[in-house]
Amino acid sequence: MGSIATSYERVAEILEQIVKPDNAAGPSTPARKKAAINQAMNLEADWLRGRDLARLIDVLGREGFAADGYVQVMENTKLRKNWVRVKLDMEDPLVSDEE
Repeated sequence: MGSIATSYERVAEILEQIVKPDNAAGPSTPARKKAAINQAMNLEADWLRGRDLARLIDVLGREGFAADGYVQVMENTKLRKNWVRVKLDMEDPLVSDEE
């Protein structure tokens, strides 16, 4: 009986590590969303129209994973612009490698 209890305790420890937020991983989700929105307003304002920029801000504010994804691709301009076009379902061609 003791080994079963030990096994359950170990499973509980593993699940706790998976589920609990890791403060060392960075700021809270609201802070990450805010940072992503601020970056989007700075980086995308030169090529997105006002309505599209507003839609991007809405996506980043509603979807934590989108905000995290945006931050991950932020440094690569071509990838970032393509990512934004995909997120906004834009019909214009994706940024080519030549741009």
